[in-house]
This record gives sequence, structure tokens and C-alpha cells, in this order.
Amino acid sequence: MPPAYQGKVCSMNLKTHKPVLCAGDLLPDLILPYGNAKEYLQSVRAGIKPGEKSALVRVLCGGSGGNTAVGVAKLGVPSMMASKAGRDYQGKMLGDDLTAKGVDASYVMWDDENPTMLTLVVTDETGDRYMFAWPDNGSAHMNMLPEELPDELIAKIGWVNISGMVLRSNPTGATLTDFAERCAAAGVHVSIDLNLHTETFGWAEEYSSRIRRVMEVSTVIFGSLGEEFSFVCDHPKDLVREDRMVVAREGKDGCTLYTAEGDYSVGIYDLKVADT
Repeated sequence: MPPAYQGKVCSMNLKTHKPVLCAGDLLPDLILPYGNAKEYLQSVRAGIKPGEKSALVRVLCGGSGGNTAVGVAKLGVPSMMASKAGRDYQGKMLGDDLTAKGVDASYVMWDDENPTMLTLVVTDETGDRYMFAWPDNGSAHMNMLPEELPDELIAKIGWVNISGMVLRSNPTGATLTDFAERCAAAGVHVSIDLNLHTETFGWAEEYSSRIRRVMEVSTVIFGSLGEEFSFVCDHPKDLVREDRMVVAREGKDGCTLYTAEGDYSVGIYDLKVADT
């Protein structure tokens, strides 16, 4: 087991005084509480009156790119979002939510032809979530174009984080792969959250190629130890360089930072989980 994190993990200089740009998916999550609804019906059939609001459908603003942008803003760091949303109710909701939470959404483009993708999140009796995307093809955030990420944007930022899931198909896949390489060439830190979702989108050769190209220019690579790194390496440590660290998420065990100067474990907060 690597030693516990005590502070500075390596001599890499990752600081920037410019905004962090999160590029990728910006989606609403439609939470379908299948498990709660099933328990509700079982209680009714058993003659037990269940509590109020047992199985309400909820709509939350999400997408890994959007969630990261909001997380960065909550840390007090200037945060920007680059994505595309349909000019529809869901798109407006997402844009308004980013702005309300302190994220600069000036590079969230509006699509008059393609809708905002909706993530259907089905929760079972244990609280585990199963995610499905609709529509899979033709959604707005998968239609980002190169001209929507101009060189003037690169000059404004000090870091760009790419959500790997959106590299799976073009034009967004090619647009963000090229953008990451342009950012790295300009001295902007690049990170990638693998976020592969192979159970939904598969692992086609073009998808793999774009993921690896962005990884090659990344300063930090994030991913889940069992579900994602196995697609791109034998072990996260294999991806470490003098100028790159790797962060492997390990669920209830926290995460491990792999650096050229050592490995460090970071645990989780000791708390009662109210909602996964």
C-alpha cells in the first residue's frame, strides 16, 4: 500500500493563475427511482402506507464535463466550460445552472439542429445507478466544431480538462483531440478524465486512438482503477513520466496518486452515505 498523502507529491509545477477550462459533456440527468418505486408498490400490496415522495423523478444538471467545471468553481478557481447544447429547455437549464454556480459558460455553443442529450439514470433497490444515453447519435455536445474552440480561447486558459467519453465519435472527438494537442503546444496544462463508459459505447479503434493521443499530451490522467485503466495500460504506473502524474480512483478505498517521485494513497472522508 502506498504511503498516505501528506502534502506536496512531486516537484511538478501545476499552478496556473488563468482559468481552468472543462471541455466535454454537459447533460441533464433524469433520475428514475426504479428501486424506490418497486418498494413503494410492495409496501402498498402489503397494506403498509409508504412515506411521501417515495418515487419522484428528478432532473439534475450533470455530464462529467459540467460537473467538473462546477467542482472547480466551488474550489474558488476561475472555471470555464466548453461544450454544446441544444437550443431547447434542457440546454437553457444547463446554461443557467453553470452561470448560477460561477462557471463562465461563454464557450457553451448553441445548436439549432441537434437536441441536448438526456442521461437516463435508473437506480435499483440498493441505490446503484445504471446509466443510458438518449439520443446516442445526433446530440448537440457530440457536434462541436474546430472553429468553436479558437486560438483566442487557448490564450485565456492555463489548464484544459478533457472528458474522454466525448472522444468516441466525430466531429467532437476530432475537435477536442486537436484542441488538446494545440493547448499542449502552447504550454497549457492538459488533463484527461478517461470516463470511457465502454459498457455503453464500446471500445472502437478510433475511440482508442483519440484517447491515447490526448493522454500523450496530458500532464495528469484520471481514471477508475478497475473499469478504465485496463483498456489503456497494464497498470496506471506505466503511464507515469517526469512531467505526468496519474490519479487512479479506487471507490471506497479512495485513490492513489502515481508520480515519478513516488506513489501516494488518499483515503475517503468518514461519513454516512445518504445518496450515491
